[in-house]
Amino acid sequence: MSANPRGSAAIKAALKGYEPTDEQWSAISHPLEPIYLIAGAGSGKTAVMAARIAWALETQPYSPSQVLGLTFTNKAAGELQERVRLALAGMHDESGEDVSIYTYNAFAAGIVRDHGLLVGVEREAGLLSAAQQWQLVLTCLDHLPPFDSLEVRSSYVVGQTLNLAGSIGDHMVAVSDIEAAADRLLSMRDLEDRIAETARKRKELCRAVAAYVEAKAKAGRIDFSDQITKAVEVLEGNQEVRESYHKRFPFVLLDEYQDTNVAQRRMLQSLVGPHGACTAVGDARQAIFAWRGATMFNLINFPDDFPRADGRRYDPISLSENFRSGSRILDVANAIVEPIAAERRPGAPLRAVPANGEGKVEIGLFSDERAEADWIA
Repeated sequence: MSANPRGSAAIKAALKGYEPTDEQWSAISHPLEPIYLIAGAGSGKTAVMAARIAWALETQPYSPSQVLGLTFTNKAAGELQERVRLALAGMHDESGEDVSIYTYNAFAAGIVRDHGLLVGVEREAGLLSAAQQWQLVLTCLDHLPPFDSLEVRSSYVVGQTLNLAGSIGDHMVAVSDIEAAADRLLSMRDLEDRIAETARKRKELCRAVAAYVEAKAKAGRIDFSDQITKAVEVLEGNQEVRESYHKRFPFVLLDEYQDTNVAQRRMLQSLVGPHGACTAVGDARQAIFAWRGATMFNLINFPDDFPRADGRRYDPISLSENFRSGSRILDVANAIVEPIAAERRPGAPLRAVPANGEGKVEIGLFSDERAEADWIA
C-alpha cells in the first residue's frame, strides 16, 4: 500500500487535531519491526501509540482486530482505546472491529482461560481474592510442622508468604531455587547473625509457599501472579498455540514497558515471536515498581530480547518534547536524573514546548506529612 501522509485525518484524529512533530513522526512512521520508544514524561505517548496504530492500519494489510495493545491499568487501556477509536473514525473504517487493547493480566488471563488445560489449569479455575489468599495461607500454616524462626499464623508470616510467592512467580524461579540460595548463605563461614537469621526465615517461608502452591492446585484456584506464569507456560510449551497468536496479532504495542517483570517479558517474547512487529513504549527514568518485581532492564535490554531480522543492535527513538510543564520544572527534573549512569536512563533530556513558559519550582521543608499536604493543597 502507499505510504501514509504525515497529516492524514486518522493520524491527526489520534493526536486530537494536531500534526505530529518531527520527533513524533519518526516514531509513528518507523517500519514495522521491533522498536522501543523512550517516552519522557508529558511527551504524548498515548497519542503517539494511537497514531502509530493508525499509520499501520493505513499502510499495512491489517484489520483493526489484528493489532494488540497492552498496558497496566484499565484506565490506561481505556484512554488508548478512546484515541484509537478517534483514529478509526478519521479513517472512516467500516470493518466494525476494534483494536484489541487489554491490560497485561487480562490478556494473560484470556490465554489461561482458553488453553490452561495444557498446563493443568481448568477453564473454570477461579481467581483468588486477597482475602481468600490470606485464608488459604492460614489454613496451610495450621498443617505445617512448627517453625523455629518464624511466629506461626502471625500477619507478618502470612504477608511474607504471599509476597515471596508473588516474587517467585514474577521472576519465574522455583521454590527450590530460593531454598538453595538460602542454603548457600548458611554454608558460608563467618556469616553475620542477622543475615543467617534472615536466611533461616526465608527457608521456613519457602515451606509455607510450597504448601500454598499445593493448596491452590488442589482447590483448582489461581492468584494474580499465576495468570502471567501460566500464560508463559502455555506459550513457551506449545508451538501450535504460540504460532496461532503470532498470526492473530501480527502487530503488538507494549505500554509502560519499564514496569514489566521477568514473567511478563517472557510472555511477550513468546507472544511476539522472532523478529515480530513490536513497539514498546517506556521510560527508565519513570520506573517506580521494582518493589513488585518490575525491572527497567526489560526496557534497556529490549534490542537483545526482541532482535531484528538483520541481527543488528538498534537504538531507541526518543520522545523528549514535553507538552505539560514549563522549562524550569523540566530543568529540575533533568538535573535530578543527571547523576544516574547514562545506560540506566536512556533517552534525551526533556525539552519544554515554548508555549508552556517557564513554570514555577518551590522547595518546602515540613515537620510531618500533614503539614506537607496542607502546603500542597
